[in-house]
Amino acid sequence: MAIGLRITVRHYYDFRVERAIVGSDLGTPEAWDRLRARTTGRFSLPEAREGFVRLPESHEEIADRARAIDDWLANAGIDSIASYGVGTGVLEWWLTRLRAGRRITCTDYAAGTVRRLNDLAPELHACGHDLRRDNPLTADLHLFHRIDTELSNREWHDVLERFRSESIFIAAEVLDLRRLTVELLARPLIRASRAGFLRTRAALEALWLTTHQGLPLRMHDLPAWSLTPLGAVAERRSAGV
Repeated sequence: MAIGLRITVRHYYDFRVERAIVGSDLGTPEAWDRLRARTTGRFSLPEAREGFVRLPESHEEIADRARAIDDWLANAGIDSIASYGVGTGVLEWWLTRLRAGRRITCTDYAAGTVRRLNDLAPELHACGHDLRRDNPLTADLHLFHRIDTELSNREWHDVLERFRSESIFIAAEVLDLRRLTVELLARPLIRASRAGFLRTRAALEALWLTTHQGLPLRMHDLPAWSLTPLGAVAERRSAGV
């Protein structure tokens, strides 16, 4: 059930026995590197190329999501993409396979993750980039796929201010009543690690009210938004477009 209020809550994730590796808070590059390199779950990166090319097989939902995003990108005439906080790079791997001529640059703020991605999948062109501090890369479109949880509201406002002249595509997980109940029940779990934030649709859309106009979309299993800079929207309106 959807929630019409602007609600942002702390997100917790129970890594079970691997919490000793990840730590009590996932909000650092070091914690993400430990998660990618030293665990064996769905968030980890394999050590060899053979394991990486089999990785998408365990994420069927991302394959379907990638096909939906690929169709939208093709219809929008997007030739180059910068994707931020790519993690295991599964979505980006699919996007390179679905449209061979598309130029894509993958970024992450965890240095070990970037090194391993370049070893496993050099075609993803991974590079270090801290979205909380660094300026936009050069691209037709900036892809924020499932990174909405990683930033506080204040950090999001800072990011969108630096990206206020850029076109952005966001795919996010929306906090509904069922998920809110789950999150509140998870709080007493002593072993659960902090893993960012979750927001209702209203809270997400409020983040870009002063910088972008958002067009709501649906990409298979996730809500998404195409964000157009308000300056560009104003120019089109003044031109009568």
